[in-house]
Amino acid sequence: MATLLDLPNELLLEIAKIVRARGRYHNTDLACLALTCRRLRPIAQEVLFCNPSIQLTNIHKLIARFSEVDGVMLRKIRRLEIRSPSEDRLPLEQEYAEALRRRAERNRSRYHGGGLPNEVVYPKMPLPESWIEDSNNLYPKIREGIKAAAEVKVSDLGPLYLSPMWQKAFKEDCVQSLLATLLGCLNLKELYLGAAWLMDFPMFSTAKVAGVYPGPRSWGSSHHWWLRRTMHRLADQLEALEFPADFMHMDFISYPVTSELFVLSGFKRLRYLSVPMEVLQWNKPLLTRVALPGDPAVLPASLELLRVSECTPFIGNFVNELCLWKKNGHFRRLRRIELFFWEPERRLRLAQWGLYPRVTTELPRMCANAGLELFVCFPFEGYTLETPKMGMTPWQMIRNGLEDGRGAMEFLVPTQRYQWDIDGDVVMTDPSRE
Repeated sequence: MATLLDLPNELLLEIAKIVRARGRYHNTDLACLALTCRRLRPIAQEVLFCNPSIQLTNIHKLIARFSEVDGVMLRKIRRLEIRSPSEDRLPLEQEYAEALRRRAERNRSRYHGGGLPNEVVYPKMPLPESWIEDSNNLYPKIREGIKAAAEVKVSDLGPLYLSPMWQKAFKEDCVQSLLATLLGCLNLKELYLGAAWLMDFPMFSTAKVAGVYPGPRSWGSSHHWWLRRTMHRLADQLEALEFPADFMHMDFISYPVTSELFVLSGFKRLRYLSVPMEVLQWNKPLLTRVALPGDPAVLPASLELLRVSECTPFIGNFVNELCLWKKNGHFRRLRRIELFFWEPERRLRLAQWGLYPRVTTELPRMCANAGLELFVCFPFEGYTLETPKMGMTPWQMIRNGLEDGRGAMEFLVPTQRYQWDIDGDVVMTDPSRE
């Protein structure tokens, strides 16, 4: 009788991709298969390499691996996911940490300014001591990995990352230089940075709204010019992007006051976008005023699916504006909006006070009139949900199937879900979990 192991490699690769995407333990499931089954070992290794999902602290290992595989494998890498919990960040300077504490205590006002002193800068991340001990082997492997990517014409940036300037940056601030190298050496189509503190690096500084001044001032300076150049190149090829959700180490001041921070319309081919609420509504209003809705013009025209995490009641005004744009002929490809709120539904109803569209009654009608599907999630009752504290985005939690009682307590998986189709009718099933 035929068994699962008798299937051709093509089918086993597809099965392995499903196991990795839906498994509860992420890379561990396939890693165990590679260790316990000789037949599945090359299958699991190929899936793990061609769809890398890594911690930022392991980025050097992935680049060094480039020199050990052939060019065909390098060309298959189209998707990259980087996870980096906030606790992995180096200790902050005392003055900067105190400024962040004061900002958290006072609750953001409508003008939201003056949170960070101008003299505060991010510390550079030099080569770790554990790497210095192995520097004789580490650096040559990284150089060989970059050369391998350049030789198969995966990227035209190979010579740049082998220059003396990059070698100096690698020793003085190794994390950002390696990150720029990894992003520049691959022809990526999908980039997932939602569960990361990568806002520390000015990857998206070129997309900043005019008049928005970030803090600390080193964000956006020439200190991280490698990353700025790399992201400018990726803007022409990315089709899926999860924006970093950790803004705890950032502060923004805008003159004049604006709601949005970044203009993402430069990503011409983007079909899927996930952003935190801060990107669309940074300046929060006073209690007696209604929030100015964010401008939908900051979104790419090619967008098909929009996901917003850490939502607040202010998201209703933005969805209203987006629906109006949709009915006026913009965003012709947009078909679905998914919202994940950071507070339970009961607290949300108390906070609305009639100033914003109601999520479960008025938003479905707006989306139905614009021909959009709507999916809404609320966290477990009694808790608040923030992606930086969870170590994964809400969409990753749903995709990994963390929905039982244990998951609800440990990961704050939402128990309240609502979904409406393009006609405004309630949908009983959740396609995001199928």
